[in-house]
Amino acid sequence: MTLSEEQLEIIAKHALDDSISRFTAKLGHLKESNETWRTDIALLLGLLVATPAAYNLPSRDRSSNVAVKLFPIQQNVRGGSLRFDLFRPLINAVATDSPDTDVWAAVIDLIDTVNPSTPPPSSFIPTGHGTPVKTSSSRLEDSETRDIVERELFYEIKDCTHRGVPGFFEKHFDTANWTKAQTKMLKSILANHDGTKWNDFPADPWEAACDRVQGAQGADGHLLPEAETNEGSI
Repeated sequence: MTLSEEQLEIIAKHALDDSISRFTAKLGHLKESNETWRTDIALLLGLLVATPAAYNLPSRDRSSNVAVKLFPIQQNVRGGSLRFDLFRPLINAVATDSPDTDVWAAVIDLIDTVNPSTPPPSSFIPTGHGTPVKTSSSRLEDSETRDIVERELFYEIKDCTHRGVPGFFEKHFDTANWTKAQTKMLKSILANHDGTKWNDFPADPWEAACDRVQGAQGADGHLLPEAETNEGSI
């Protein structure tokens, strides 16, 4: 495809530099007959999704950006629903160390080719046992970015996340089996709870945490020496 002036400016402003250079030799030896190619392509797409260029490049229909459109493709590669030949132009661009413009042109062409046959992302996120869980945040429930982050995080933890594990509650929350030290710790924690809410708990924990981090930063944006020692408590 021919890139527009806007796209060329964005690509020049947010260069890939050497971020994908480690894939150059690896992609040059990919074989369709070896299913491990899916892992390499998924890693490449994951890296591209996270780049500033992907978040700033608008999709062809301008409904979102390249990152949002590319992420479902990365997930479908892992799932085995996409063919090797769909990625050949992108593979060639990376394997031959082509300019960023060629790489992003191949990415945008890939999106345009795959999207019509790519099912829309589900609003339900499966748990380790397959029980659907729906996000309940009213503040961000319509955000495509939140959906992307949740799906990616779940992909990373799905093999170690389970519900209804027998004996879990009894082992960790049955006070009858607690030591004196554990009971003392619980009492000290509950001293800050009035029965309905935590004392001095911020209305927006995320903003409170950000304020603490910003307050610990110097003018150059780095943590002040005295704050670095307490970084683990932020």
